[in-house]
Formats: sequence, structure tokens, C-alpha cells
Amino acid sequence: MMGRVRSTIRVRWRDKRAFLRPSGRIVTLENWAQLAEIVAALGVIVSLLYLAAQVRQSNRLARTQARQSWMQLTQAELHQITD
Repeated sequence: MMGRVRSTIRVRWRDKRAFLRPSGRIVTLENWAQLAEIVAALGVIVSLLYLAAQVRQSNRLARTQARQSWMQLTQAELHQITD
């Protein structure tokens, strides 16, 4: 008899946190939590892709600036030699 009482209480509790969609399907809080996890995971992936693009761009900029600095020093040395 105790098993039946517990299962009845569990079903009633689930009914309180379930929402009925227009299609007739029940959407529970667990479904919303799963959807939120998926959205959060997609957000993390997008953030990582954006971060990778920013790091790549920063590395390119640093290499370009190093080359430019080296070229300016080399050019200054060549001017000193020719003068």
C-alpha cells in the first residue's frame, strides 16, 4: 500500500510543475532545464570560437608589428652605412 501512495504523490507533484503546450504535449521543468543546458553549451562554443579568432588576430598583429620594427631598424642601419 505504501508504494501506491508514494507513486500517487510523485505524479501529483510532477503535474504541478508541468505545462501543457498547444500541441497537447506536456513540457516539464526538466525539459526547460535541458533546453537551457543546450543553449548554454552553444553559448560556450560560440564564445570559444570568438576567442580563437581574437587570439589569431592578436598574434598576426604582433607579428606584423615585430616585422615593421625590424624593418625600421634595418633601414636606419642601412642609412647610416650609406651616409
